[in-house]
Amino acid sequence: MASVWTTRQKILGNLLPGIPALGAALWAYYHWLPQGRIVALLMMAVVATGVQLVALNYLGFVGNARMRAQIAKKHGLYPSQGFFVGYAPEGYVDIWDTHKDIGFLILQAEGLVFRGDTESFVIPWSEILSVELRKNVHSTVGLGGWVWVRTAQGAFGIEPRTRPTLLASKKDRPEILGQIQKYVSPQAAVPGGF
Repeated sequence: MASVWTTRQKILGNLLPGIPALGAALWAYYHWLPQGRIVALLMMAVVATGVQLVALNYLGFVGNARMRAQIAKKHGLYPSQGFFVGYAPEGYVDIWDTHKDIGFLILQAEGLVFRGDTESFVIPWSEILSVELRKNVHSTVGLGGWVWVRTAQGAFGIEPRTRPTLLASKKDRPEILGQIQKYVSPQAAVPGGF
């Protein structure tokens, strides 16, 4: 089965929200131009930023339901099984998206299971050293953040993509954190976090 988490998909999810923002910026500039160029530029920035945030929230997960269904089929899962998440190992950097892969986080007796588009792994509960909430690029604008898992082999972040929008999915972070904490030793649970 062909990969669904492609560069094209990453670009679409990150550039599509810019289209309404660009339109709003142009409208604001010309609407406020009679009050002066400085006022017009200031209002353009304010309006474009607001529209960009709203558009990112609603359009940032474009294609998510289709990808979720295809990855579920690839692994013989139900689309409602586990948590649908974005995943990135510590140090991962990509110009187009913060998630290296997307897939299903499943918490089973043997450990934390990830079944993704390109990567799959199982981490026994005994190997998890800590788990906490952490900031990522989405949290800088209030729309997301990591559930950060550290093991002896390294660390990685998972970010919920469980709902149609970034803001709605953000609400699943504490639940994912709590579910993982139920399985790991008490010292692995880091209090607080973002």
